[in-house]
Amino acid sequence: MELSGPLTVAVLASRKRLDLAWAALAALGVLLLSGALEGGPVDRVGLAVAFVAAGGWAAYILVGLVLLGQHLGARDAVAVCCVVVASLGAARSLPPVPAEF
Repeated sequence: MELSGPLTVAVLASRKRLDLAWAALAALGVLLLSGALEGGPVDRVGLAVAFVAAGGWAAYILVGLVLLGQHLGARDAVAVCCVVVASLGAARSLPPVPAEF
């Protein structure tokens, strides 16, 4: 489910019918793996979180390669995005500062 964001970006950027066929097969694979076709319970919160993550991936690709890529070049734009994301992750992993500090 989470990879539906990059898959959507790739399909929208594609110009070939064969790419649409591969995307349809990928969507069918996601449905089969999720158990949704078998009538099994689907965790709605988990599904919502996965789609939010998919939107994050899509935004990362579009901002990194389209907007920044126009100014920096694709390789440098990806490097900048990686540094920003890694910095945010590192900052979130630090313990909180004590109140008396």
